[in-house]
Amino acid sequence: MKRSLAIVSLVILTALLGASPASAAKPLREFLPNSDAVIEGACDFPVAVTVLENNEFSTTFFKDGNVTRVLVTGRLVVELTNVDTGESLVANISGPGIFTFTTDTTLLKTEGQWLLVFFPGDLGEGEPGQIWLTSGQFVVEFSEEGQRLLEAHGTFKNVCLLLG
Repeated sequence: MKRSLAIVSLVILTALLGASPASAAKPLREFLPNSDAVIEGACDFPVAVTVLENNEFSTTFFKDGNVTRVLVTGRLVVELTNVDTGESLVANISGPGIFTFTTDTTLLKTEGQWLLVFFPGDLGEGEPGQIWLTSGQFVVEFSEEGQRLLEAHGTFKNVCLLLG
């Protein structure tokens, strides 16, 4: 899968590794650990993501022992920093959002505020990478071919421009 997964999706997938198929009868609610990271390749400079406050939880739903969807709720506040210049901003990216899994794709439907990461080409042929702080409803599809923005109902701020 292309490296263009949103940061949060990486955290979700990590959390799923601990999800047990024995939990098939009922949803599994767990604290969602988030850790500091550096995003490279989306902007012309590395962007450090520092977790300031984390009270997020994932609720994982199963069908026939397989994960079908993951609901992400709770508070998450991060600081985003241009590693080259030290310019930074604080963002509440608490969502909520839901990941829906099928055989070939994963859909992410966000509501509220989220951080979405797009690498060059993810938003269309020849388009540069961007990191978005979103507010509203956005739907992103992840597949073997990469990621596609399917819907955007709301506003976004381009972090690369804000910190550049």
